[in-house]
Amino acid sequence: MTVSEIYNMLGSKLKESLPSDKWKSAYIESWASQGHAMFTSYYYDLNNEKINLSVRFGYEYAKAVINLNSIMTEGGHNKWNKLLYELKPGDKFNIKFSWDQEYEDGKR
Repeated sequence: MTVSEIYNMLGSKLKESLPSDKWKSAYIESWASQGHAMFTSYYYDLNNEKINLSVRFGYEYAKAVINLNSIMTEGGHNKWNKLLYELKPGDKFNIKFSWDQEYEDGKR
């Protein structure tokens, strides 16, 4: 699976979980490390209230994010264990990668 396919996979899953046109932005947060991944998702409605989503990200999504992490950190570069996928109306998206030491230390 390519990086682009993984991005599209995450975006499609998030978009199908949203109310049709009653949102301003939507997010997936995922932590991936040592062969494990976990997810949370939410959106902001038109009143700018944060609404948690109960999206079921199964094995296929965990495997995809772990694969993405492996691709991007190959050779010890661009080390990250957390991604934030932001989706805006019109299928515009942005992804930020960061290092979450608390997750790595098992405190999350």
